[in-house]
Amino acid sequence: MRAILHHEADEEFHSAIKRYLAESQELGIRFYREVLATLARIESHPRVWPRLRGGVRKCFVNDSPCKLLYAIQSERIFVVAVMHARRKPGYWAERL
Repeated sequence: MRAILHHEADEEFHSAIKRYLAESQELGIRFYREVLATLARIESHPRVWPRLRGGVRKCFVNDSPCKLLYAIQSERIFVVAVMHARRKPGYWAERL
């Protein structure tokens, strides 16, 4: 299955990259690569990570305070949020 990002999740991803790049180029590149590696892990084994509510699952991004929240749909994996772990929980629920 292939992962597709909700447009707001894509915006969160790019915003986080910009924040990390502002700290250092190496940090921004590392975050970008870790998110891609996390997406690859999810695509390979989508049912491994724990469920939250409504069938949404979470997978933490290595070396980062972020996690990817996603739902398994018939033909795809739908990433609803690229979320900082301390951000207000549940803000993403309307994206399903």
